[in-house]
Amino acid sequence: MKRALGLLAVWCIAVVLPGSVFAQTDTAQVIGTVRDAQGGAIADVAIAVLNIDTGFLRRATTDSDGRYRVTTLPPGRYTLTADRKGFRTVVRDGLILLLGAEPVIDIELPVGGLSESLVVTADVPIVDTTTSAIEMRVNRDQLDLLPLFGRNYLNLLRLTPASQAFGNSFTGSRDRSNEFTLDGVDNTSDITGFQRMAVALDTIQEFQVLANNFDAEHGRASGGIINVLTRSGMNTPKGSVFLALSDDAFNSRSPYASRQVSEPPYRLTMFGGDAGGALRRDRWHYFFAYEGVSEDSQSEATQVIPASTAVFSDVTRAFLSANGIPLSIFGAGGLIRQVRPEYFDGHNVTARIDGTLTLTQTLTTRYTFRRSSTAAGENGTLFDYNGNTSLVRDNYVVATHKWVPGSNRLNEMYFQAGHTCSDFGVRYPALTNIVVQGAFSLGGSSQFPQGRSEPLFQLADNFTLIRSGGRTGDHAIKLGANVKVFRSDSFFDADSRGTYTFANLTQFFAGARSSSRSSGAIRVSIGRTRSRAFTFRTIGGRAQT
Repeated sequence: MKRALGLLAVWCIAVVLPGSVFAQTDTAQVIGTVRDAQGGAIADVAIAVLNIDTGFLRRATTDSDGRYRVTTLPPGRYTLTADRKGFRTVVRDGLILLLGAEPVIDIELPVGGLSESLVVTADVPIVDTTTSAIEMRVNRDQLDLLPLFGRNYLNLLRLTPASQAFGNSFTGSRDRSNEFTLDGVDNTSDITGFQRMAVALDTIQEFQVLANNFDAEHGRASGGIINVLTRSGMNTPKGSVFLALSDDAFNSRSPYASRQVSEPPYRLTMFGGDAGGALRRDRWHYFFAYEGVSEDSQSEATQVIPASTAVFSDVTRAFLSANGIPLSIFGAGGLIRQVRPEYFDGHNVTARIDGTLTLTQTLTTRYTFRRSSTAAGENGTLFDYNGNTSLVRDNYVVATHKWVPGSNRLNEMYFQAGHTCSDFGVRYPALTNIVVQGAFSLGGSSQFPQGRSEPLFQLADNFTLIRSGGRTGDHAIKLGANVKVFRSDSFFDADSRGTYTFANLTQFFAGARSSSRSSGAIRVSIGRTRSRAFTFRTIGGRAQT
């Protein structure tokens, strides 16, 4: 199949209690009840939730039962104000909303004059009573404080309850069975099952891990859900730069390492910075981040090498000469430890713009670029001929529009378009692999060259409607569609360079191979489709906040 498209269309309809279905994957919400000193519900109370860093504002009004709900709140620091004529204004300060959080914040309004107000400084409730999911969240402050060698946030997934003893797997599933989302869109590789787009640490505002009991809309994974939100700018301009170094000159040597050989050279340099601010105060904000990585290390192998003075047949000499391998490279021969330098170079760029179109509509756009490459160097030994190379490039654009047309309605639209291209090769692509059993080998990986080109398009829309006061109680209806067009053009040239196998050094000297293997290139165009049936759930009883 030379050209194929993977089409993913998911429709989901659910009738559940409002506390769970109204949750969004990349924002938070606040729900609660407003009552007077005697416990009576107060209707028509004006609720305002203000982000003190960006000026983002959401408004709502309590219903006849005194209940309110404020949705699509980006994680951050907030102030909640409850105001009604004839009562004192109550301000809840110091609210820190985390990704996917649904705190229940009940408010008591004392009777008072028009100019009187009561300020309460308190955090959100520690226990989230609206969900039974096993989850873990790490916010920006924690990311700045936690020691994280290599600056890879995936190393923190092991902090999640129900995580396995190895890898990033949960509740007995493989780590390939997880689902990754980034700013509300799919970030899972359809080929490997791992994350598609690697995220620089300074780009992350917060991430959430759901290990079990998550909602049906996440039902495309049998493992965990890793939900990542990137950072946005604030009214106050902020920025930072960093430089992280790890060098063998600074590192202590393992007590178990052999003192008969020199310590392998190693140097890791990570550098970058970020900047964010307001394009228009309280309305439009920008954020930009860059991270670069340079790593110098080495690979090593201990092999039995023939002496350069050994008697090589004309056939063997001709093969070595045709591939540019001089006899002098064998040296004195014997059991020899050889090393080869390895180089890694990576770059990650993210640019994001957030805007408040109206009091009920927001727009977010993000562009991310990543390029990483590895290369095997040369050290003047036979081991140089076993090196591999790689190159991976990512380009993705994401746009999100959220609209709250009423206190009981919400529409979320997500768009994503991008491309991943990866190539894996060997340092000497013309060299036929040589395997001398019990001695040495020549050539890079027999599985290379291989590579993939993966364009992706995704459009998703979710609509939620709250129905209150019915004969069957209060319910939330959520429905939507997720269309994903994915294509993978792959090539996998296993053993395309061929492999000569010799039983021992004597046969290698004589050029008398015991076996040979080769195969033609395999080129595959893959369109992978995932499907999901209609889902319908209902829970009886009246919803309680």
